[in-house]
Amino acid sequence: MNAIAMDRHGNTADPFGGKNDIGNGIIRCVGDPEKRFTEDALRIMRAVRFASQLGFNIEKNTAEAVHAMKGRLKNISMERIRSELDKLICGKNCVQVLLEYSDVITEIIPEFEPSIGFDQHSPYHKYDVWEHTVRAISYAPESNVKMRTALLFHDIAKPACAKFDENGRGHFKKHPVVGAEMAQDIMKRMKYDGETISYAVMLIARHSKKVFDNIAVKKMMADIGDDLFFELMELKKCDNLAKNDFVFSENELFDQLMDEGRRLIENNECRGLRHLAINGRDMTSLGLQGKDIGNALNELLQLVLENKLSNIKDDLINYAKQRWIS
Repeated sequence: MNAIAMDRHGNTADPFGGKNDIGNGIIRCVGDPEKRFTEDALRIMRAVRFASQLGFNIEKNTAEAVHAMKGRLKNISMERIRSELDKLICGKNCVQVLLEYSDVITEIIPEFEPSIGFDQHSPYHKYDVWEHTVRAISYAPESNVKMRTALLFHDIAKPACAKFDENGRGHFKKHPVVGAEMAQDIMKRMKYDGETISYAVMLIARHSKKVFDNIAVKKMMADIGDDLFFELMELKKCDNLAKNDFVFSENELFDQLMDEGRRLIENNECRGLRHLAINGRDMTSLGLQGKDIGNALNELLQLVLENKLSNIKDDLINYAKQRWIS
């Protein structure tokens, strides 16, 4: 495709049949694929990235060389590989490509190897860990590379955390927290920017946390902020869509929770220390010092979020006096 030339008069030269390949949706190396990949191993990633973006198939000899020569990717800088990976996971054909070329992905991120073919033995799941991951990615907007990246890593710790009960059912306790730690290490190694790492780590660590009512919404918004709350709900919906069909109905709840979040914002209700009616200066005036100030404010915040105290300054100060001032 990239070996077609055009002069200033609009005349084209197509010595390798690139027009036919475009028409037939085929990605093919010029000449010997192994020679082309020896010249620049990044072309291996570019081949699978184009297949994902364009929805094309990789020609047989080129595909065989991709699989055979994937080890040469170790000679390529992580920044260049990551750039191609970002585009690959945002492609319209990412599911087929990530499944067919999973060995290329595990070459650059070997931590995914245990996920390939790992049966979850769970009533909630119909796919192994890797296929679930890949399909969850595809439900996120193609334009949201950060969410797709978070979904790429969201279940990476499941094989390591798997426990099977006497009935053979799989349980994956702590996999979000362990997965967030793994993702952080991998993403640092791959030279992701700090904002993307922070985004992914925060969402991965919380992607299985139950959020089911007004109090839980306020607590989550206090924990990660308004914007990330909505991103988390959308990520959870993508996660659900890659499970068994009966799980899909939970997405209606997530839509309702997002409506509740928007209502809280519109009414400027308390959903974090920044919205609390008192602050550190107020606590200092009551005689609290050092860490006691932060601890007291956090306790008051939890009481307000749980609707056990009203977010009115006088009420909070009176409670603080009874609670901490003798």
